[in-house]
Amino acid sequence: MDHRLGKRSLVSLDVIIRDRNGLTQSGRVQNINGDGMYIQTALHDLKKGMVIDIELASGCSLRAWVAHTEDKGLGVMFVSSSGCKTGELNHPMFRKCLKYLEDLEAILKQKLL
Repeated sequence: MDHRLGKRSLVSLDVIIRDRNGLTQSGRVQNINGDGMYIQTALHDLKKGMVIDIELASGCSLRAWVAHTEDKGLGVMFVSSSGCKTGELNHPMFRKCLKYLEDLEAILKQKLL
């Protein structure tokens, strides 16, 4: 059963993941909505419940907690974006990040048509 709060949009977006110890790894976002995203990555010891930072190419940084892990990736729920509190989806920086992803998705769809 799907427990997501909103419909996720399919994307393909490279990100950098940083754990609380400063270790980094690359990943690719496969889907996203206002609450979270799924990132394809080699896990390198990321565990359920960990807090991580996710950096997008736009310069946007999202803080998230790991909701689940799988062999090929992890699902995360957003905690904040550049200092906004949990659930503040109207924060300008968070909206900027989501707008960037929406624009990217639209460009990718046009190229596929």
